[in-house]
Amino acid sequence: MKDITEKVEHIHAYVTSLPLTQNEADCIKIIHSTYSSLADATKTIDEESRFQMLKYQYKLLRKTARKAETRVFRRLTPFDAFIYRYALKGRQVLPNYQIYNFTREEIKQRLVDCTSLGTQEMVFANELMPSLSSKLVFHSFDGLLGVARDFLTSVKPAQMEASVLHNFLAKVFESYNFIPYHNFAHAVNVLQFFEHMVKHTPLLKSHYTRETIFWIYIACICHDMTHYGKNNVYYVKRKHNLAFKSFEKSVLEHYHCEKTLKIMADADCDIMHFADAKDKAQFKQIVIEAIMATDMARHFSLLQQFSSLGLEAPLDEADFFKLSGFLVHTSDVANPALDFDNYLLWGELVSQEFHLQSLSEKKYELAPTPFLEYNGREAFLKGQCGFINGFVMPLFKAVSEKTGNREFENQCVEN
Repeated sequence: MKDITEKVEHIHAYVTSLPLTQNEADCIKIIHSTYSSLADATKTIDEESRFQMLKYQYKLLRKTARKAETRVFRRLTPFDAFIYRYALKGRQVLPNYQIYNFTREEIKQRLVDCTSLGTQEMVFANELMPSLSSKLVFHSFDGLLGVARDFLTSVKPAQMEASVLHNFLAKVFESYNFIPYHNFAHAVNVLQFFEHMVKHTPLLKSHYTRETIFWIYIACICHDMTHYGKNNVYYVKRKHNLAFKSFEKSVLEHYHCEKTLKIMADADCDIMHFADAKDKAQFKQIVIEAIMATDMARHFSLLQQFSSLGLEAPLDEADFFKLSGFLVHTSDVANPALDFDNYLLWGELVSQEFHLQSLSEKKYELAPTPFLEYNGREAFLKGQCGFINGFVMPLFKAVSEKTGNREFENQCVEN
């Protein structure tokens, strides 16, 4: 009971430090006062019943806070959103970001200024998708949403209504959290890398039609929805409900698929509305198989499957899913194939998430995951070299051998 009360007070202190609308402030005040009165009035009932009543109020508070966050932080760059959010929450940031050591008052004024000024336009020269050197974390979330919306609208099936696609993407965006790495900017990064890799590798492109590749794009933009910055092992160790629902296999990937299908089930966001039952089943399978392939536990099996594919001839359905799963997984871990400065920034951001998970593991007395804790710059750089050599380089070597495109392997070597 003490734990949930601490959570309520913590989130209440955080959300009231945001520049709220009057309606948001009123809602939060009512929810918090209801919680406080329930906490006092329910002392005589059994612990479990009391806990469930208070937990419901906590969920209401968190949901209202989430809406306020989305309204405020979507105007910021992903980098600033993470820094300001974590500073307001009193969460630890790595030494790399100590230059952003603002007071709560300074942060609140910055957020007020940002929401009043609105979002600046973001334009990528002559392309709807950014290049591999574009530092997406320094563009506004709204700008990134606009890029993704314009690109997907330009390649959507002709029968799909643009307004429905836009509704769908708005819901997808709202489902991403403002965390250092697994945010909407990462989703756009994966989308643009997959698009670039396939577009510049004719042998890969030959296995996609305009329609099938569109659903892979949807999988890329949805693949980390609702990510909270913790990995699958963490949820299993915590005995979290998500781990039980997924039978402790591909915990987050099942959750991302669930959220994707739920958004599609909304009539205003049903991007498959034009298809018959058979085509809908096929489109859903493409999306689900691609998202499930982003589980790092499948890394070596995906690499082995890709290496055994014969790409010179048309692929059957099973081999198409193997190819697509491999390419989406590769795009998901492809930061070391970006320009060096761009790559290193993503590496620093994911190390921030890893470090926070290590702190959470200590808090809940869970078995520690050795490589997550940040142990200084030298250890970080050695870890990145190990990640490139052990995981990422073999993926792009396989792409080079199969397709002749050595662009990404060469960039990994340079980095």
